[in-house]
Amino acid sequence: MKFIAIPFYDFTKPIITPKYDKNVAIQLPDGDFLINSEPYGLPGRVDKLDRFTGEVTTIYTHSTVLRLTPMEVLHDGNVILLAFDYPYNNHRLYRSTDPTLTNFEEVLYMGHTKPYSKHGISQGEDGTILCGEYIGSYAWNKPDANTECKVWKSDDNGSNWDVLYAFRRNNHADQFGDELMGNGIQHIHVIEYDKYTKSFWIGTGDSDRESSLWRWNESEGFNLIGRGYADGYEIDEGQYYRAISLEFYPDSVMWGMDGFLAGTWIVRYDRESGELTRTTEKQTDGYMFYSDTLRLKGGNDVSFFSSTSGTIYGSYDRHNSHVVQEFEGTHRTRYVHNKFDNEMLFTGQGDLKLDGEPIYTDSINFKPRIIPLKFLSS
Repeated sequence: MKFIAIPFYDFTKPIITPKYDKNVAIQLPDGDFLINSEPYGLPGRVDKLDRFTGEVTTIYTHSTVLRLTPMEVLHDGNVILLAFDYPYNNHRLYRSTDPTLTNFEEVLYMGHTKPYSKHGISQGEDGTILCGEYIGSYAWNKPDANTECKVWKSDDNGSNWDVLYAFRRNNHADQFGDELMGNGIQHIHVIEYDKYTKSFWIGTGDSDRESSLWRWNESEGFNLIGRGYADGYEIDEGQYYRAISLEFYPDSVMWGMDGFLAGTWIVRYDRESGELTRTTEKQTDGYMFYSDTLRLKGGNDVSFFSSTSGTIYGSYDRHNSHVVQEFEGTHRTRYVHNKFDNEMLFTGQGDLKLDGEPIYTDSINFKPRIIPLKFLSS
């Protein structure tokens, strides 16, 4: 693969500097951030971080011991939170009662299941919200999680929820009218909205039998993109559909793979032909858990993918992906797209180091510094 440099961006010289000593979660319409409440054992709270000063203000405190994680900013300015008790039970979705974010109410009880990440809940252009369940090993034998893995749907900005579809976790041979997963699925990894087809993409995992990608909208229902099980047999390409986050383009979709059964790659799906191709010269150095796309000055879109081994990959032409930054240590990097300052913020948890220096001030309590990968303009 040949690397062609872009004049207004130098991939080899990102500016990495400490920025915020907080775990930033999502950016609000005014440019400020909501950050995760921490640590465990204290009343859950919602904190707002000023984009310019770094000042933190608590805007909501829950009366009981909860962990509150901001998940999605809705079109009307309200916010969806994931709330749960430690360790990993009583998951529920909370929704703000108005855009001031000073009060929240429970809108969906999920028990031992939860959306996998911020990529597991998404709102479409018409206001429809989908949320997928992830059943972790801690819940495999729990009564509320041992038979179904559900896709939830809301038509009223998250106030009320109904089951759109329930994948069965047991052996079954009739799902969407066809043999599909064999052993059923237990993970919905990703639900993201595709503005080009005005539909939601839903990705599942983990085994070949469990890995698939679907596209859904109200008028067309479910359409299969690809899967790892057909005609009663596992197929080699199954793991390539084991996506966790998706990046959409007019002619293609890109994602990084979760898992090692077929190696880990960043792949490209051609919308017209349905062909899957690898965009990296060799396997990535870890599972690809998060991604995001930023539009640079000049109109080019650059997609970023982070691995659990401390490497960030970038792709600007939708056909090739390259290493743009390497860290020492292991982590699960989360992205925050700072749209106001033309930068991508990277945060996460682990023992990540840059030039030998830890970037986390308190990794035990999930308090990393946020480091921006700046974009250079000519």
